[in-house]
Amino acid sequence: MKFRAVALGLAISVPIANAYTGDLTYYTPGQGSCGETNTNGDAIVAISHLLMSNPANPNANPVCNKQISIHNPTTGTNTIATVTDTCMGCAIDDIDVPQDLFNIVAPSGNGRVHGIEWTTVGGWTFPGAPGDSDSTPAQSSASPAVQPSSTAAAAVPSAVLPTVSVQEKVAAVVPSPAAAALSESESSSSPVAPSVSAAAPAAASLSAAQQPSSAPASSSASCTTEGQTVCSADGTQVGTCTTELTVQLGPVAAGTKCVGGYQVMANSRLRSRRD
Repeated sequence: MKFRAVALGLAISVPIANAYTGDLTYYTPGQGSCGETNTNGDAIVAISHLLMSNPANPNANPVCNKQISIHNPTTGTNTIATVTDTCMGCAIDDIDVPQDLFNIVAPSGNGRVHGIEWTTVGGWTFPGAPGDSDSTPAQSSASPAVQPSSTAAAAVPSAVLPTVSVQEKVAAVVPSPAAAALSESESSSSPVAPSVSAAAPAAASLSAAQQPSSAPASSSASCTTEGQTVCSADGTQVGTCTTELTVQLGPVAAGTKCVGGYQVMANSRLRSRRD
């Protein structure tokens, strides 16, 4: 008995997926939004604007000329209508039909009947409409386009990893307070020392310096403290001060940028200090 109950649930899942229950109203048809001229005697239906797609070009709506089955549970009446128009004042589950068809479905109605059930004939769905994911099993298997978007969302954390690595590398080259004070005193007395504003272009070019193809060639410069981590003024090279008070600058690792360290300038003041 339990097996039969499960089988019954599977059997009714297809029509329920595209079933709606709303109000039935009537209108005077004319030039429909699907580009056809309709009359009162036509078995046509106007669907809510919340379900009809492509409002900028209604004639190209993919649901035009598709059919729905309308059922009145009070009278037991069933009829088929063709989608040819858009109902701008309808809620998402409501439908609007010509008065002749309204009188067939709800002969005792007064212009609006609640609880009218309707489904798409053949199980088709409204593309891009709310609840579009409630499609039949066959349609679900034919629309794997959802998978790439979820895969792209899962890939976001890995794309952020280079940024985390940059922050770790930056923390490793921050100079000691004594070295920072020495750099500040020299920059204030030397006319050729880089100003604070010079750091802004270097920081602004962070993304460009992170590209492996833009890394500069190695170069050498003088320094003042043995063992000190030294960065070039533009933040693209890094090296360690040797016992000879010189440093061999080389490109920073791909994807990182040397910032906040001692900015070496090969000028006479530094050479004089080394002597």
